[in-house]
Amino acid sequence: MTYIVSGGALNSTHSDSGRQKCCCRENRMSKSEYQDEAVVHQLKQQLHEKDLRLTDIQLEALSSAHQLEQLCETMNRMKV
Repeated sequence: MTYIVSGGALNSTHSDSGRQKCCCRENRMSKSEYQDEAVVHQLKQQLHEKDLRLTDIQLEALSSAHQLEQLCETMNRMKV
């Protein structure tokens, strides 16, 4: 049986009079190729989630540094 990937969905081909008709027009992929594609997609999704977390951490660090700078300026003004 041949599997076809269409928008993340897995479709099989159907036999009709000795010929195979595809459920969609996407490239035909073997089951192992489909599984590899799914693993790649999952890894990309994990990378994206980790990148978002890293961005959040960097923004928090930047905000904290800005607050620290403001506190230092306030202390310096109080000393004068």
